[in-house]
Amino acid sequence: MGSLDRFLKFIDILDNRNKCTVREIAQELEVSIRTVQRYKLLALDHGYIIDIKLGRYGYYQLIKMLFIINQNKLLFF
Repeated sequence: MGSLDRFLKFIDILDNRNKCTVREIAQELEVSIRTVQRYKLLALDHGYIIDIKLGRYGYYQLIKMLFIINQNKLLFF
């Protein structure tokens, strides 16, 4: 599996689960924790919003937002 495939799988994992630890993601992708952290930074750079809880019971959670264009206005929910 290439880097792009693993990055897309990272996004898919966050999209399909409520909360996920860095260790769980790293094990599933078969990469280091540092690589998962790099994927997180890449996702943030591309506009994804990730809730990050640090510490022993920390997790990543993808924040899903609904964007609606209504009468030339962009609405966020």
